[in-house]
Amino acid sequence: MTGGRVLNLTLPGYAASTPAALDVALVLDTTGSMCDELSFVTSEFSGIIANVTSMYQGVSMRYALVVYRDTGDKYVVKTYQFTTSLSTMQGWLAAQSANGGGDYPEAVDQAL
Repeated sequence: MTGGRVLNLTLPGYAASTPAALDVALVLDTTGSMCDELSFVTSEFSGIIANVTSMYQGVSMRYALVVYRDTGDKYVVKTYQFTTSLSTMQGWLAAQSANGGGDYPEAVDQAL
């Protein structure tokens, strides 16, 4: 949507196909300043996945989580490998806390 207008683009000869599988990986900053954002993502994740599932019925989904902080914090990057279990992913999210941070460079490049 641009300036209140809806733009539809049609490419002749091309048709969208539903993917057989979908990988959803969240990469989140968990430094102290991200407390509200982390809470929001944690509480809204199942709703987001419900919307995606309704749009892509029958598509197999996997979830992964990568969290990062600043260089010099308790951890720099933690990785949770792909799982097909939504409840496992929700547990990983719920176990995160926003701490650390400061003036050190954030490790977003390492997380990616």
